[in-house]
Amino acid sequence: MKPWSGKKEAHLRANSLVRGCVSAMKLHGLLAVRFNNQPIAQKVDGQLVGYRRLLGPRGIPDIWAVAPGGRLLVSECKSGSGRLSIYQVEFMDKLDRVGALVMVARSVVDVIQVCERGKRDGWSHTESPWKMQRLEER
Repeated sequence: MKPWSGKKEAHLRANSLVRGCVSAMKLHGLLAVRFNNQPIAQKVDGQLVGYRRLLGPRGIPDIWAVAPGGRLLVSECKSGSGRLSIYQVEFMDKLDRVGALVMVARSVVDVIQVCERGKRDGWSHTESPWKMQRLEER
């Protein structure tokens, strides 16, 4: 058996983070779904011949959720020191400008805090964490 590579472990951590964040949103009463916009390997006779790109736009966040009352919450999940691509930053900036709650979740606790703030203050009055996160990343 081959030992796991660091890349595979990072991928598994990221998947666990996304699943945990979706679960936390659902437990707080949001309708949450994961979007998986990864290229799909195309094989012929077991040999890799290329990749099929999904039709979604580049940079689409991992999780899309609707809070009670209709407010959209989107989250890109990044484990460890994972960084956003330029496409992710641009897409999330657009979502923030149209009034969505936009966040980068580095832990399930990040999502729980936003959900609890939304329930406490009212989803329509909750400010998007995106602006503060953008300042912190600079």
